Order: sequence, then C-alpha cells, then structure tokens
Amino acid sequence: KKIAVAVCDYAKLKAATGGFSSRLYVRGGNCLGSGGNGNVFFLEIKRHGQHTSQVACKVVHQALTDKGAIVQFKNELVVLTKIMSEAQRQGLENHGIVELKGFAVNGAYPCLLYSFMKNGSLLKAIEGKQDALNVFDWEDRHRAAAQVARALTYLHLGTYGSVIIHGDVTR
Repeated sequence: KKIAVAVCDYAKLKAATGGFSSRLYVRGGNCLGSGGNGNVFFLEIKRHGQHTSQVACKVVHQALTDKGAIVQFKNELVVLTKIMSEAQRQGLENHGIVELKGFAVNGAYPCLLYSFMKNGSLLKAIEGKQDALNVFDWEDRHRAAAQVARALTYLHLGTYGSVIIHGDVTR
C-alpha cells in the first residue's frame, strides 16, 4: 500500500494561516511555534467540501532559491515517506513519528504538512510553561521520555531500512 501525501498550494496555505502571522495559537492565532528550521502553523483543510482535517504546517526558513535547501527538503520528504511506509507495512500505528500529510514547493519557502498534535508542544508540557495546553507531572514526563527514546531508537537502528541520526529533538 502506497503512502498518500498531498501536494498543496503555497498561496492557499499562506492565506489559511493569515499570511503566516506570528500571532500564537494559544492567543487565537495560527502560529504553534518556531524552531531552528522553520515556523509551524495550525490550519484546517477541507477535503471534498465536507471533511475537515487539522494539520500543522511547517514553513521552512530557507528559501527555495537555495540549492542546498532544495536538496535538504527533498531528502526530508523521501525519508519521511519511507518511515511512514515501513511503519504502515509493520503495522506500527504509534511509532513516535508525526505523520506527513502533504507539502508545497510552489512558493517562496517550502512547506511540510503534518498531523496536528492537539495536545500541544511536548517541550512546553514538560517544562510546565504557562501557555502549554497540558502540564506534565513527573510520571507523565517519564512516560514522554520513554516514548521519545523509542522513536529515536526506531530512527537510529534503521527499523525502516535506513539509519537516521536525528540531531534536533529539542522541540
């Protein structure tokens, strides 16, 4: 079974997020946060006029005019689809990797669409930030650490056929 990843229109993604506005989601905006590689926005996508999907849209900081950014973006797409395909083949529903839903490359910056994690940022929950949707106690923190370790093991041991060293797990 093939993995279905939608090709999206950059202009529509930009419009749906208020022009990639920096107004935070917890304060009524669309911005979920930012990291070293890009900003992440919440949006709802209507499919076939009825069904609505909630997704997180990562807008990569490097412009598509940078050849290195293009290569890195393509590699990320290939790796994510391989991981999803192998997890599906193995019947792994929760392998700790967020599902890739789509991408856009027809604008100024590449975008990746992932499943929306309705419970918010793991980092904020662990740190007990005031704007976190959930705050973890020590038992929750231990469980989260074990799940992150399983996800990293999944990547590092090449469970899906290739070994990946993920160097940025801070967010």
